[in-house]
Amino acid sequence: MSPPQPTAVDLYRYGILVLVFVGFVILFGLLYGINFLVTAGLVLDGILVGAVLAFVYLLYRLVQAIERIAEKM
Repeated sequence: MSPPQPTAVDLYRYGILVLVFVGFVILFGLLYGINFLVTAGLVLDGILVGAVLAFVYLLYRLVQAIERIAEKM
């Protein structure tokens, strides 16, 4: 059984999620600044690594979805 095929609406949702996610990461960095990054270095490194991995995974899923839609056309 293959998973349900994504539609254009799903792609739109993925795009919005990615944008919101990136926005939060950037805002987080700007709000707390360098001092906070140095103080909570290890914790934040863990968070950022997780964020980057999640972002890469989302991009991977997005590319897969686009490929599936392209195959249908």
